[in-house]
Amino acid sequence: EALLRATGGVVTDTVGRRYDYAYNLNALPNLSGMTASLDVDMHCEMTNIIRDVIQPLGRYPYDVDDPSIKVGILQGVQTPKLGWRAVTVDVGGTLIEPRERVADVYARVAASIGASHVTPASASTHFKAGFSRFRGADGEDAMRYYGDGKSFWRKVIAHVLTDGATRDDISQDTVERMLDALYDYYECPSSWTVAHGALDAFDRLRARGVKVAVASNWDDRLPALLDALGIRARVDAVVVSAIEGVEKPSPKFFQAVCDAVSVDADAALHVGDDIDNDFKGATNASFAAAVLWSSQVPSGDGRDGSYRAAHDFHALADAVLAANHDLPANTDDTAQLKKSLFF
Repeated sequence: EALLRATGGVVTDTVGRRYDYAYNLNALPNLSGMTASLDVDMHCEMTNIIRDVIQPLGRYPYDVDDPSIKVGILQGVQTPKLGWRAVTVDVGGTLIEPRERVADVYARVAASIGASHVTPASASTHFKAGFSRFRGADGEDAMRYYGDGKSFWRKVIAHVLTDGATRDDISQDTVERMLDALYDYYECPSSWTVAHGALDAFDRLRARGVKVAVASNWDDRLPALLDALGIRARVDAVVVSAIEGVEKPSPKFFQAVCDAVSVDADAALHVGDDIDNDFKGATNASFAAAVLWSSQVPSGDGRDGSYRAAHDFHALADAVLAANHDLPANTDDTAQLKKSLFF
């Protein structure tokens, strides 16, 4: 099963629910049967058919107590009347990650310009502090990124070089040299990794009429980076805070995302790694659902302080497409939607 998933396949129970491999490392009971496929699209069609066929037979397998079955990403979420029409995705920490630890890169670049006092440990401490503290301009309502973002990153880099503003021997020229070197490094697509399966999952969603939009607090260089990574051509819209002039978690930002794909918020789902900017921001903007991108947070139903969580783009696509497939065809609009999505 692990090898199959590593090569792009999928393993679920007979009705398309994924397994929790952390439940029992020695064995999985598979009380609800097991279905495995190399082709994810074919797998979803097959499990959809199985669900349709067994529906008249009663509650099985949903009445089976099988603790190895993962809690569904959208379990307990009411599917929008006409189905999920858009999935919006955060970038940093969700869709893409730096290939190297940021602290290691900062320490290496600092050493190359003669600031050998910067270590990975000190860079990590002062980077995190500066990233949280600074904005790209003065004022309580200032955004983090304006234009190319240098007004923000210059402050962060100075904070790292001065060991948290405790040194006075760092010149502005040194700060600018490190800024330029880091910009060159992070503008290179080889400095980033794209989340496993993300682009294929986007293709599956879009092929079935679900729009995909990238929604990020980033500077105005992001569209070019997404082009270089092959992402921009695989989504319907790219919405960037520095270009829009508003950032997450503002409802205005999320409205701009909805406008970009011509979908209402109550038919959209947002996924991102930041509880405040992504999960709470989308929820407060009246999105139908928000999902926290995390491998550490157990998925809950959004109540009692828990968060719906996911760390697998194919599993997220499965949940969205399965919910759309299971819509009751009780109106002409819904019937036409299902036909366009699955046939």
